[in-house]
Amino acid sequence: FRLSPVFMKNFYLKVGFALFGPRIMTTNFSNFGIVTVPKGMEEHIDHFEFMLGSTPNSMLNCGTVTFGNIINVTFACVSEAVNVQRHFFKFLSEQGIHIRIQSNIQTETFMEAL
Repeated sequence: FRLSPVFMKNFYLKVGFALFGPRIMTTNFSNFGIVTVPKGMEEHIDHFEFMLGSTPNSMLNCGTVTFGNIINVTFACVSEAVNVQRHFFKFLSEQGIHIRIQSNIQTETFMEAL
């Protein structure tokens, strides 16, 4: 596939997506990158958020964006299970990285799961 011309790769990728589409996807990850703003605005902005919406076919999506010294990681999930999120943040914490978790799920069970 590596030596194939780009037009052939594009053709086969389009055919593959038409045949299988999002049915075979389980997770999406997108990194918006580092956000910069004009001088003088930094002091008025705490952080940015970048969120990928979830779909029935893509159960868990993750988006990241960086502003200043804060990397914001956002998960969107159609399931109530938080295993992936728990393992992700536990790993960061074990690496000595300071984390702060915010959630729109307001149950004690959810916070205990993390």
